[in-house]
Amino acid sequence: MRARFRLSELPGVTAAPACAAGAAAASRALARAGLGHLGGHLALRGPAGVRAGDLARAAERAVAAALRRAR
Repeated sequence: MRARFRLSELPGVTAAPACAAGAAAASRALARAGLGHLGGHLALRGPAGVRAGDLARAAERAVAAALRRAR
């Protein structure tokens, strides 16, 4: 599973392909970092049939990486 997150000043997280579990996990990761007012775009790539937990962990790692790059 590969995930990439682009940080945005606009609130809300979009995901492509649409993945509710990944978008929700990205929003939670931003909120935990104290940046819940920001948003971004999450791109997920991987094999079909990936578990929701794996998607969520990949999204959280992608948000953390984007925040490290932004600082």
